[in-house]
Amino acid sequence: MSGIRAATTLATIAVALTCAVPARAGAEGTWVRPVDGAVALAYGERWTDATGRSCTHGGLDLAGEAGVSVKACGLGEVVFAGLVPAGEGARAYAVTVLTLDGLRVTYLPLTSIGVSKGQAVSAGGPIGSLAASGDGSSAQPHLHLGVKRGDRALDPAAFLAPPVDALPAEPPPSADRTPEVHATPQPAPRTTSTPTHQDVAVPRQSPGSAEAPVPNAAQATRGAAQAAASALSLVEPIARVEPVPAPAVLDLERAGADLAAGRESVLSIVLRVGLVLLAGACVLPVLRAAGRAATEPAPVTVRRDRS
Repeated sequence: MSGIRAATTLATIAVALTCAVPARAGAEGTWVRPVDGAVALAYGERWTDATGRSCTHGGLDLAGEAGVSVKACGLGEVVFAGLVPAGEGARAYAVTVLTLDGLRVTYLPLTSIGVSKGQAVSAGGPIGSLAASGDGSSAQPHLHLGVKRGDRALDPAAFLAPPVDALPAEPPPSADRTPEVHATPQPAPRTTSTPTHQDVAVPRQSPGSAEAPVPNAAQATRGAAQAAASALSLVEPIARVEPVPAPAVLDLERAGADLAAGRESVLSIVLRVGLVLLAGACVLPVLRAAGRAATEPAPVTVRRDRS
């Protein structure tokens, strides 16, 4: 019983590892190219069908001649081999192979097939002949190669080996081949001729001033003066600026107008206050008399009758 459980556990682990393998693992760049033609339409490119609709290419189109043998990319089992719609009412053969790592590889359009469902195919084995037409993504005869893991489409170019034309035609250099070294010619050193006359004194010069003689003090002063004169000649004369008259500190006319306006305002205020006080002086005695009359009782006249 324990042996059966161990076998079941190992089988489960193997199935899980197989499903967990990424789509490109173990097959990237190792598949046999089904035809030797160049890429006519790459995976993911846009193309326009017969109705004018823009589509995204879900496979890889490899150019080839009609009737050329189509080879299987890798080892696997045929899960479909039959006719499929090829557009405008036509039909063409297609073959789908399930590889060992769970990829479904479809080859179309084919004019004939040489495999059947359930048959095992090897890498490079013939599976059919290329049809002249049947896939509208390209006008020239080509093989449409599609790769899927489940429902997810993958780029077939990632699994195919590079074409033969892409290999380097020139062999690498051998180890005993000595590289050619091109020497750059160096200029000949300059020689300074020494005067033959023994009576002429040759001044000793530093290495940095072998070609430029050192000027004396008079020449240096004259050169500095000429340089200063040249610099001053380039400076434009300063434009004469006319003086701007300063504003007057005190405007007597404006001050007089302001003083007159202030005097009129003060007089107006004083006049209004005087009128208010005068009105109060006239009204106040009347108000006092009215108040006093309201508080004092009215005199009562007693009338006596004589009998």
